[in-house]
Amino acid sequence: MLPRVKGLYPFKFLYNIVQVMLCSYMCIEAGIRAYSAGYSWLPCNPFNQSNPPIGFIIYVFYLSKILDFLDTAFIILEQRWKQLSFLHVYHHTSIFLVSDYRFSLAFPPSDIQASNFLPLCLVLLVERERGL
Repeated sequence: MLPRVKGLYPFKFLYNIVQVMLCSYMCIEAGIRAYSAGYSWLPCNPFNQSNPPIGFIIYVFYLSKILDFLDTAFIILEQRWKQLSFLHVYHHTSIFLVSDYRFSLAFPPSDIQASNFLPLCLVLLVERERGL
């Protein structure tokens, strides 16, 4: 069994600041790029496969999933086993693998991909508020 690591608060604090800044950037930049490309709130917007308007942001989103694994590492290092739920492990693993699979197939990023994560985001917000 691994010994419990103490003194991770400064790293977790920095991690949270980086996550907030990165997520804020992705949201704002995606909104600006989508607006500039003439996207509407309705699905089935025209898509430019040679130069996808939000392709870079989707790629940054994919890279941010690697950073998300630090959350799991903090849970394991601090031995907070109640927080290491099936949903937590499934979420971090599946989002990364699905994103990796899409990029490995050279699937063009789409605005529909971003909207597919909304239900999961709502579940995670409720879970976080409940302290799970």
